Amino acid sequence: MELGCGRCPTPGYLHQDVAGFPGMDFSCNPWEIPLGGGSLSEVMAVGVMEHLRFEEFDRTLRHVFSLLGEGGLFLFDIPDMAVWSEYLFNATHGQSRKNPFSDDHVWRTFYGWQRWEGDEHKSGWTRDMLLPKFLGVGFEVVEEGSQIFTSRGVSRGRFSKPEDAHIYLALRKGRKCGQS
Repeated sequence: MELGCGRCPTPGYLHQDVAGFPGMDFSCNPWEIPLGGGSLSEVMAVGVMEHLRFEEFDRTLRHVFSLLGEGGLFLFDIPDMAVWSEYLFNATHGQSRKNPFSDDHVWRTFYGWQRWEGDEHKSGWTRDMLLPKFLGVGFEVVEEGSQIFTSRGVSRGRFSKPEDAHIYLALRKGRKCGQS
């Protein structure tokens, strides 16, 4: 399953997007995908999770966990606000020359590129903020880095640019605390 696939769905996946682009299998919110529990082995979200409000992020994380079978993988990336906040500080304090991107690029990473309805960023995260959420749901981090996507044939310009700071994670579904 690919969440928020937009106009360029990745071959080999079921596709979800709220915008209802042609070729969608599911035109709904990611926490409303009507599939049975444990029915998927992998869920991918490239440039999606920051478009959700904080509560929607939590609902989506819990729903993805329920959709995955034991050992299933959730792969996603999200801008690393620990780095982007430094870029924003530079942009707002006369130090833009220190940034690897234009001020416009920095602002758009915070608020989204706003190319269409729903292309706004509604939440921001650091790795330290994310880890307790994953563990609390029952995920474990099994891999980090853009190779999570490139090894599956998915490409984005940012994957080869470390300065375009994103957190790339592969999470494995384990058992929720208290389950035997």
